[in-house]
Amino acid sequence: MNRRAVQRIKFLLERDNMVKKITESVYVIEHEEAANNVIIIGKKGVVLVDTSLFPEKAKSIAKFIRDLTKTCRACIQYALSS
Repeated sequence: MNRRAVQRIKFLLERDNMVKKITESVYVIEHEEAANNVIIIGKKGVVLVDTSLFPEKAKSIAKFIRDLTKTCRACIQYALSS
């Protein structure tokens, strides 16, 4: 996905008030009909709590994280399901 598409996804998430910045390193993506996602950014990578069951949504969340952290594809170190 190109940079413009990533910016569009980020815009849509933020426009719909889905992304809540808790601190500089903690974000929550809220969903009304599915599990909320928590993104915790650490020095060595990212922890993602509650991955999405929907492949397209999961891809957009991963792209959002890469755009947010400006790091490589392997930035998600741990994914936790609750």
